[in-house]
Amino acid sequence: MYPTETEAVVQETKGFVTGLLSRTIGGSSNYISNRKTFQRVVVDPNPSHDIAYPTARLLGPEVTEEEVKKAPFRPHILTDSINPPVTPRHGAGELGVFLYRNGFSEDPLNAVVSRERLCRSPDALASTLSAEVDEDWGCKEADGCRVFLHNGWEISNCEELVEDDKLWLVPRHREFMWPTFKRGHLVEVRHVASGNGEPIVVETLSESPKVFRLNNFFTSEEADELIDNAVNLNDPVNGLHRSTTGQGMAAQEDSHRTSDNAWDIDSPASLRLKRRIFELLGIRPYKNAWADGLQILRYNTTQAYNSHFDYLETTQKGRLNSARRGGANRFATVVVYLTDVEVGGETVFPEGGALDGTDKSYDEVMREMKEQDIDLREIGIKAGSWQERLVVQCRSKLAVRPMKAQAVLFYDQLPQGGLDDASLHGGCPVLQGIKWAANLWVWNGNVHGPDETSDSSATDGKDSDGSHQVEFLSVVPGHSLYWQDTFFSDLMENVPIRMNTFEGHVFNIHKGRSVEEKGELVATYTMKAGRKSKDVKTYIFRGYAEDEEEVEETWSEDDEEAFEDEEDFEDEEDFEDEEEFEDEEEFEDEEEFEDEENFEDEEDEEDFDMEWSR
Repeated sequence: MYPTETEAVVQETKGFVTGLLSRTIGGSSNYISNRKTFQRVVVDPNPSHDIAYPTARLLGPEVTEEEVKKAPFRPHILTDSINPPVTPRHGAGELGVFLYRNGFSEDPLNAVVSRERLCRSPDALASTLSAEVDEDWGCKEADGCRVFLHNGWEISNCEELVEDDKLWLVPRHREFMWPTFKRGHLVEVRHVASGNGEPIVVETLSESPKVFRLNNFFTSEEADELIDNAVNLNDPVNGLHRSTTGQGMAAQEDSHRTSDNAWDIDSPASLRLKRRIFELLGIRPYKNAWADGLQILRYNTTQAYNSHFDYLETTQKGRLNSARRGGANRFATVVVYLTDVEVGGETVFPEGGALDGTDKSYDEVMREMKEQDIDLREIGIKAGSWQERLVVQCRSKLAVRPMKAQAVLFYDQLPQGGLDDASLHGGCPVLQGIKWAANLWVWNGNVHGPDETSDSSATDGKDSDGSHQVEFLSVVPGHSLYWQDTFFSDLMENVPIRMNTFEGHVFNIHKGRSVEEKGELVATYTMKAGRKSKDVKTYIFRGYAEDEEEVEETWSEDDEEAFEDEEDFEDEEDFEDEEEFEDEEEFEDEEEFEDEENFEDEEDEEDFDMEWSR
């Protein structure tokens, strides 16, 4: 059921449980009398009506198999793609199931297990089924694999199972991955609250790369809300600007990516969409630190993004190596179309076959467009350009046409955790009209590396979008703060400027108090995420000493008390003692910051809160 009031569902659930237990105390099950009864109530840990509707459901020991089959969390198959044979005959105290590897849709393992063993506890369910598979499944840990239905719903109660059930075993250091079955396979998903209350329908478009179309996932009203937020976002960092490629100091404009983009950090529509995506991916509870910000994209006529990978390149020992235990990288991408596009603008996967089953040549595509009165030269696309080649791929390979409120899900990793080279994709040139879209990159771990706390994935009721707060403070007048080359603000003497920003964002300090007065570049700061998201980092610019040598300093919350009194800021001599800022172990050589490998290791990322360069 999909309640509209959190308090109401809690009270209703309590009443139902009380009644359920009162009917069963002293009784026994049909098939075993000494098993431990347990129920499971699932409620959104951070319910908010402007975020997403919470979902809840309850199953008790008296539920019938038919009631389980009708439960809202079970996948409702709309096609006949799943037809394995029935399990061998077995006794009343046993259950026959089919076990699949994570992300796979073929070669299930048939297992007949004891209901008594299976139903002792939620942990027994996982360990019993994990014991049925070989070691290479990755389930031989103490608690075994987690158990999922093929729509991303995690099973932890044996009462949720039915005879001949199809179950996916997911190692605990991996995330669930939707199986494809075959092109055209349709699943009605009822445990994820859609924008309009109707069930989401997931359609398989390709087995390799793993691509799915999400129908009824989003609404036109939500799409309009995201566009309005992006257009009206008056923010030089997150507002609409020319898209770049790369991260951090390597981020730059690319002639092969010509769109504009913005970052929607905390609007209600953004948070609703992000939570919905996590729920569909089977990642619970919602972990906002596991995703980059929601990116809003605008493509005008001829604008496009050449074929690329969403995952980030890494070394074998780097933190981004998702194949090793503890490694994290971009795991899945969801693209939501916010407008229809008259011609062009598809999302293309060059490694996938065309949806119509054809395999057209370059010349065939060009002749076809001529017959359709599509003149690429008149539109502004040059002969032999990368845009023309991309247009041909968009009409001869796997391509998804943008339709308002529809979405596409594809995976950047393989089920075993390695990076999937088949996930190569691009944004086709818009040939007529304007394309608006939004995309979210979901990771299989924290974006900025492991948190120092043991429960790094917990949200604690807060929406962490992967950003951190920074504060700039100048103790000398006559300078300005720029985000890259965009004027941000005049740095008034001893007046702090605080903002949210992301790892890799680059801020420059120039002489002059305005764009008209912009002078010499004085310092550059590249943001690095702190070890604690609650920390507020302060970057203090002193200006020049008498000998014209530049001085760089950092400030942390531990030193805040030294600045609480305004007198601390009135005497510049308070800042002339550089001893506490000259830790040579952290800043021995600027060349260390030019080597990206220094930041791929978790220990390096924790040691450095800021990069500084001249």
